[in-house]
Amino acid sequence: LYEKLGQVYIDQIENGKALSLDQVRQNTINAFQNSIQRYGQLNDQSKLVNVLMKLGEFLDGQSQYENSIATYQQALEVADE
Repeated sequence: LYEKLGQVYIDQIENGKALSLDQVRQNTINAFQNSIQRYGQLNDQSKLVNVLMKLGEFLDGQSQYENSIATYQQALEVADE
């Protein structure tokens, strides 16, 4: 659910429909982080890696390169488990 919400926020940004760009960016990050937490609790590594990759891609697109790299590294660590 949170993963889908994150995608809705991304769509708003990409389509120029975000009323407050900073707020929608933060909402996107929060939605993905909630999804990451839930999949971690469920120990669903496949979905966890998928969401981490989506968050990393989003952060990269927002020029948050250090956070993006850290998120991709986390995805690699989970995938290697």
